[in-house]
Amino acid sequence: MILLAIGVVAFWQMRYRFAPISAPPLARTITIGDAHMLAIDKAGRIFGWGRNVGGALGLPEVCVADRPTLLITEPAWRSVHTGTEASYAIARDGSLWRRAFSQRGCALSRGLGSQYEALNWDSRWVKVQQAWNVAAGLDEQGVLWFWNDREVLPEAARDLGGRAEVALVKATGAQQWRDFCLSVGNSYAIATDGALWTDTLKLKPSDGHVPRPNELAHMAHIPTSSAFTRVFCSDVSPHVLALDMDGHLWGFGDNSAGALGNGAGGAFPKIDTIAPEAIQRLNSRRWKDIAVGSHFTIGITDDGSLWSWGNNAKATLGTGDRENSNRPRRIDHTREWVSVSAGGSLAAGLTREGILYTWGSADDGALGQGRSRTSLTPTRISGEERWAVTALSDMIGRP
Repeated sequence: MILLAIGVVAFWQMRYRFAPISAPPLARTITIGDAHMLAIDKAGRIFGWGRNVGGALGLPEVCVADRPTLLITEPAWRSVHTGTEASYAIARDGSLWRRAFSQRGCALSRGLGSQYEALNWDSRWVKVQQAWNVAAGLDEQGVLWFWNDREVLPEAARDLGGRAEVALVKATGAQQWRDFCLSVGNSYAIATDGALWTDTLKLKPSDGHVPRPNELAHMAHIPTSSAFTRVFCSDVSPHVLALDMDGHLWGFGDNSAGALGNGAGGAFPKIDTIAPEAIQRLNSRRWKDIAVGSHFTIGITDDGSLWSWGNNAKATLGTGDRENSNRPRRIDHTREWVSVSAGGSLAAGLTREGILYTWGSADDGALGQGRSRTSLTPTRISGEERWAVTALSDMIGRP
């Protein structure tokens, strides 16, 4: 009987150990801009804080909001994303909304308001991202679209049918997609069969070429030895990470500050010279969420613990110091973390209870902790709000 009990316990331990990792939600309830953050609370309202330059927060005649400030109450929101020229939000009914930045000082943002305008397209959306002058979105049918963000007309300039006058470009290659991200001049995507794809564009914004939707939508398959569920990248850093079906992390791109967490430094390799053998598994841990910042990475493992690696000059690793790390360092083991976000010099993490913590370096209240400019470790933001923990299952687009 004792041997039988031991055998049952061992079986369940092994089953748990090798159980598939549930992928994080595609759509994010927290987003980090250049010097501001947006977040959705449990009631589905959008809050913002930080610098309002260019109307990034949409608060008339307000330059700084150093604590969470209610921006929008209706409709109830599922996810939010702030880009370089506009913010996008997805309502709980799947409709897509947009608010452009004025590209002017905060004192001149009068009249913008904090309201988003609905883009009355036929699709229902699960994820959206904007960088440079391009935006991309994944709809509920698993179709990946690209469009010129600057061509989206304001409501007053649209036709009588209420449609935004912009051409949507459908991604080529796979019929259905599971996930995507926009990196430094490139797009990456995961098809429903787990294959990794990227656009065929070789020029970068640093070369003076601004990518166009049709260029980023022309996808080419990258042969790899694994199948993936998620891909993580950012327009502020030239490294890319992908999560496989078993929760293991793979990566490539610039590793000068250890952002890949593989214990090495230097290029690994350059993004524009991707070869199948260059996309390597980085460590033995199993992960459930990843956020890519400027030459640093934040991750949550399958047990809910919080880790970081890469450049730490601006305290973005949350480790209590400013030392770079080329391997994952555990930030916190006292809470169960469920979601992370990252930007240029900021990072944020959300716990199972819906409590939001921020860390890193920022001026003008972007940490949401009053006038604090730096937080070396995860610190709970001001206020009593509980934040939305999950946005949407990534079952969208799966067979």
